[in-house]
Amino acid sequence: MKRMRRLLLATAIAAASFSLPACADPLTDGRYLPKSGEFSIDMHENWEQTFHLSKDMSSANYVVADFLWRPGASYHGMFAARNIEWFTLAQSIDVLDSDTAAATLAGNYLSDRFPGGRFKIVDRRKARDEAARLYYVFHAKGIATDTPADWYGVVLVFDKAIGLVSQVSTANLQSLTSGDASDEATLVRWAMSLRPEK
Repeated sequence: MKRMRRLLLATAIAAASFSLPACADPLTDGRYLPKSGEFSIDMHENWEQTFHLSKDMSSANYVVADFLWRPGASYHGMFAARNIEWFTLAQSIDVLDSDTAAATLAGNYLSDRFPGGRFKIVDRRKARDEAARLYYVFHAKGIATDTPADWYGVVLVFDKAIGLVSQVSTANLQSLTSGDASDEATLVRWAMSLRPEK
C-alpha cells in the first residue's frame, strides 16, 4: 500500500513537472526571481517544480512570494504551500541581535498567516552552513485546511537583508511522501539556495 501511494505521488509530481511546466513562473537559469529582483532561489529539483507561484508582491523594503503545491487539487485534503518573505535592512543585524530577530520573524509569520494560535513552535535550532553563515530552523505544529499540519521555517541573515523560507504541509501529504519530500531537511536544502541579487 505504501509503495502504491509513493508511486501515485511520483506520478503526480512528474505530471505536474511536465504537463504544467515551471516556466510559467518567472525563472532565470532555473532560479525563481521575483518581479522586484531582490533575491533568487533554486527551482531545479522535482519537488520544487511541483510548486507554482500564487503571489509575488513587493513594497519598499519587503518582498513576499507564495507558492502552492500544484498536485494538491487532485488529492483530497492534501495541502502544501511554500513562502519566501524578504526584508531589506537599512543596516546589518548585529550578531548579538540575530537570535531575537529570527525568533521574532518566525513568530510574526505564524501569528499573521495562521491567527488565533493555530500553530505553536515546538522546536528551534541554529546552525552554520559551509560558509559559516548563521541560519535558524523553526518547527511548528498546528492546523491547516482543517487538517493537522507541520510548518518549517528557515531564517537566513544576510548583510543587508533577512529572509524567511517556509513550508506548511498537512499530515496526510507527509504520510504519502513518507516525509522524504515535505520534511525539514528538504526545506532547509531549498532555503540554503536563497541569495540576494541586489
